[in-house]
Amino acid sequence: MKTPLRIASALLFLLVPAVSLAEELTEVLSKLQERYESITTLESEFTQEVSSRGMGRPETAKGKVWFKKPGKMRWEYSRPAGDLIVGDGRTVWIYQPDLNQAIEREVDAAASRMATDFLSGLGDLEREFEARLAPSKGDTWRLVLTPRDESPNVKTLALEIDKGSLLIRRTEVTDHFGTETMVEFRETSVNSPAPDALFSFTPPQGARVVRP
Repeated sequence: MKTPLRIASALLFLLVPAVSLAEELTEVLSKLQERYESITTLESEFTQEVSSRGMGRPETAKGKVWFKKPGKMRWEYSRPAGDLIVGDGRTVWIYQPDLNQAIEREVDAAASRMATDFLSGLGDLEREFEARLAPSKGDTWRLVLTPRDESPNVKTLALEIDKGSLLIRRTEVTDHFGTETMVEFRETSVNSPAPDALFSFTPPQGARVVRP
């Protein structure tokens, strides 16, 4: 084979996997977006783990979470017991009973907002992130997302997606300081009744209210 033909053949060989990966990425994004557009409510058990270079052992928490479109969420922690995060789409409350304290924040100022937008029906992956597929793990895809617009709280967001149900099994958020927050979802159900009262919060009498 002449040299130009050998070079052309080699380039073609290298391009085929890239095209295949690009097509797979487009397919995964499309299927995932379509799946979550069909969901109005989501309920799941979760385990959360936070780690950083300056931290000893990771901090682990557990509980149950609900999402409801548009933009509502409720995180009930069984560990630490009683901790609560409630968002009604406009305001997010973070309640810590051991401190007798409730923090109120506007949604746009809430930590890691983009990590929950997609689950709660506000986000668009292709519009908001640069995406790539990492090597698959058996029955899951791993999608790595980088915000198109710089976010103070999110450097990268990785999603582990079940290939069968197209539900997110795990999220991993890395911030600009190297802190990693992993949330693993299990026993997930979708489109079950979730009354609006779940996403409303009134600080207990006597609790200190903080508005950063």
